Amino acid sequence: MSQKCIFIGFGKQAQEYAKVFKILNIKISSIFVRNKKKYNKYKKEYLIDKIETDLSKCLNKNNYDFIMVMLPWNIIEIILPIVIKNSKKKLIFSEKPVSLSLKKLRYLTNICTEYNKNVYVLYNRRFYEVFKKTQKYLKNNRLLHFKMTINENEKELIKRKSRKIIGNIKYHITSHWIDLVMWLL
Repeated sequence: MSQKCIFIGFGKQAQEYAKVFKILNIKISSIFVRNKKKYNKYKKEYLIDKIETDLSKCLNKNNYDFIMVMLPWNIIEIILPIVIKNSKKKLIFSEKPVSLSLKKLRYLTNICTEYNKNVYVLYNRRFYEVFKKTQKYLKNNRLLHFKMTINENEKELIKRKSRKIIGNIKYHITSHWIDLVMWLL
């Protein structure tokens, strides 16, 4: 029997994961979205059983093994506590950032402990070929000098994410830096 999941949000990034899940034979039991009509066209393409517009209804079902939280960067911290508190399963995978402040991150940590849930943040950049080579290099050498920069085109990022990202780009990219440094070292 294959694994089953639900998606909270089903934008472009979620659809990329859905393509992989289809290849891996991971069933999408349901997706939670605000506009059901907008996502009906994906039902057949990704073999989605049900499209939900009620988050509680979606989470209270038992037809999934794990959850994928795939929401915009500025909405995740609002919805993630609801998912943690109301999901039937322990495994929750989330886009990042999961919070925009240390206070909210501590809150998430506390409710994960209270509800015995695990939230795993999705960091796929660490699997890029350049980072595999860097990690291999570090095994044989003690020092590595590098410079980290925000490589996203700011205008394009604003266009893709909304004007709300202005002044908040650090929240969008910094977690990748921290993850990569920790993973490399």
